[in-house]
Amino acid sequence: ERALFARQEFAPVDGIERIGLRYVDEVRVPHSNGVLDWSDWVISDLLGPRKQVESLGLRLQEQQSVFQFQMPSPGMTFTLRCGIGTGAVVQSSDNLRRPQEPPRDGQFFLIDSDAAWVEPEGKIPEFDPSHILNVSEELHSPIKKMFEELITDKLREEVLNGSD
Repeated sequence: ERALFARQEFAPVDGIERIGLRYVDEVRVPHSNGVLDWSDWVISDLLGPRKQVESLGLRLQEQQSVFQFQMPSPGMTFTLRCGIGTGAVVQSSDNLRRPQEPPRDGQFFLIDSDAAWVEPEGKIPEFDPSHILNVSEELHSPIKKMFEELITDKLREEVLNGSD
């Protein structure tokens, strides 16, 4: 709330076109140098046809999927991008310093959650901090729940809770 009022005081904004919350999670798990089986860590619905093509001698190297959901309130959407990657989704820059850079060849599973609102009638409402906060609260609601639905108990117990 303070940031919204400070923004308006510093350089007033006439209206808002979009309100969004985005969480980018790079899931990294302990593994040997062999092939990493992500089905131990995330639900298999996210992993595509990897088992079906093994007989062709193909091994999944990288993968990206995008799912877009309509939320109950008008104008709200939830976009989930997920997949297997190598290196890092977010690189350190002048504006963002990661405390520890991941290895360039390290594999991760991306869970990128983007909940957004646009005015359903295409109008541009005036900048109203109370409205922005209310919408943000509603957008935030499914994000943690979605993350929890997509990961396995093994990830929760062995990685996120810090147990061995």
